[in-house]
Amino acid sequence: VKCIRKHRRFVKTKSCCIMFSVNNVIDKDIQSMLLPLSILQILSCSPKYEIKNNVMRPNSFRTNTIFLCVVTLTISFLSYRVYVICQKPLVQNLKALLANIIIEFVLFSIGLVINFTVNILQMNRFLELIMMIQKVHSLLNDKFLFKRYVLCNWISVVIFCMVHGLSFICFVSMTNIRLYIFFYTLGVICFDVNTIYAIRLIKLLTDKVELLNDQVQNLRNVDHDKLGLLCRNMFNAYVNISKSYDFINMSYLFIFQILFNAVSFFIQVLMNWKVILDMGKFFKSDNVIPLSISTVFKFMSSLMIKGVVYQIILGFYCEAFYKATDKVLNVCALVLQSECSEIEKRLCKNILRVHRVNFNKMKICRMFYIDAKFPLKYISLLANYIIVLIIFACDTRCQ
Repeated sequence: VKCIRKHRRFVKTKSCCIMFSVNNVIDKDIQSMLLPLSILQILSCSPKYEIKNNVMRPNSFRTNTIFLCVVTLTISFLSYRVYVICQKPLVQNLKALLANIIIEFVLFSIGLVINFTVNILQMNRFLELIMMIQKVHSLLNDKFLFKRYVLCNWISVVIFCMVHGLSFICFVSMTNIRLYIFFYTLGVICFDVNTIYAIRLIKLLTDKVELLNDQVQNLRNVDHDKLGLLCRNMFNAYVNISKSYDFINMSYLFIFQILFNAVSFFIQVLMNWKVILDMGKFFKSDNVIPLSISTVFKFMSSLMIKGVVYQIILGFYCEAFYKATDKVLNVCALVLQSECSEIEKRLCKNILRVHRVNFNKMKICRMFYIDAKFPLKYISLLANYIIVLIIFACDTRCQ
């Protein structure tokens, strides 16, 4: 059997050359893990890789071209639709509504462009992340836990599609601008896919850290002849877990998406509240709330619920990863204080050293940490600004 040597080669397409490593062979377990997430990426027209003949490669020129055409078509159609909406008398009479429509379109367009650009520029780094995760899986694997993880991936994708599908059907039934709602929903899915991907990868790393913790606790039950190899594999697994987490923590692909979701959600909710308050004053002579106010309120409510749920889930999984890591450190500290072999001490010292040098909590652009407290701080900040808007609106009415 010939050994596969590590080397790189170029695959020529019609207009470009794509470099990939022929040793990027993906085993069946990792492919089963990536399949539901890959389907989600294809539905959002933002794939990050291609798997052919069990080899993972960057997207081809054709795939990137299709992705670019979808982004261009979406922005072009939404810009035309925004122009048509802004010509209506109601929108022109309400400056807050006009500003809300324009700001929402600008944020939406910037998000699509940056998402496409970052997706193209970091394709090779994303492949490196998957290969590191595969190394971890080869060293730390529990079949039952991994099958449960894959099942949860499918459940997450199904729930994600159902939520966005139902929201699309609801808003289409309320309005007659079906294409506008379709392209807007497509863009929202494109934004949310990266967040879902980061959440599921963090969950996988958490499972691997818990397996590592169990193995460290059971080192005394291992034969001395096998102890050296086992400790070496455990240390390599922890190093790859640390590198994978650092990639997610430092990757613009995930960090930008989390930051963009938080900032855009914050701005849109405040703008929608401002629109509702201004429209309430505009229609204060009517006893019946117009359909436009009801539609805006329902849209704002669904947007708020989705944003809060994503922040809570992300903070929950990040906090679980931090706790699992702290548990490993505590176990290593206990092992060092006990009577153990030099091999075990060396393993625990190396794990503590790697953690001390490399580990940092996920921090978005040095602004805030992503942990269990993040959703509470985020909701508290948002509630404070909403209360200020309501107070200003009440003062204006009293005058």
